[in-house]
Amino acid sequence: EEELFFRATGRVRAIYARRGDIVEQGTVIADLEIDDLEREVESARLNLERAESRLEQAERTLEFDRRTAQINLEMANLRLMSLITQEPEGSLNLALQRKQVELAQITVSRLEEGVDPLLVNDVARAQLALDKLLKAVEDAQVIAPFTGELLSVSLTVGRAAEAFKPVAVIADNTELGDKADLVSEQMNELQAGLTVNVVLPRRPGTELTGV
Repeated sequence: EEELFFRATGRVRAIYARRGDIVEQGTVIADLEIDDLEREVESARLNLERAESRLEQAERTLEFDRRTAQINLEMANLRLMSLITQEPEGSLNLALQRKQVELAQITVSRLEEGVDPLLVNDVARAQLALDKLLKAVEDAQVIAPFTGELLSVSLTVGRAAEAFKPVAVIADNTELGDKADLVSEQMNELQAGLTVNVVLPRRPGTELTGV
């Protein structure tokens, strides 16, 4: 068994499961009034999407500029090689072309530095802001830590709930067992193949039959 609780204080907005329900791991059993917080989450998602879009656009532009710069460098080198065979050493045209090659190389080197770090930081900040809000939403929810049966749920919609105060109990059905303590007279009446009816305390109203 495990006690469940909110990690934040607030008023209960909704209860999605009741005592006796079987819930899957990760199921939200109840949550607090977090409408404003959910709107902030949506706004943070949009901010993250915009930041990622700007970064992706910058990366595409950078890739195009890199290819263009590399081609310009190759063309400048080809012109230089051609001039070397045509112009005497020390000529103005040769000197100017060497400068063109140098400028083209500077452009290539600058583009190798990558996209603007501020764009990368914008994405990181937007992701952190969203993660913080999602954590706040999670703190305002009671979530099943594993698949099991709810043995109790002590919540009322609209009522206040305190942080870390147990409000529900869940048990792993696969780990539960039942036993019966019989008096000696009952033991004497038992024999192999005898049909028995069993009523489980944790499932009132349910009668099981066995042999």
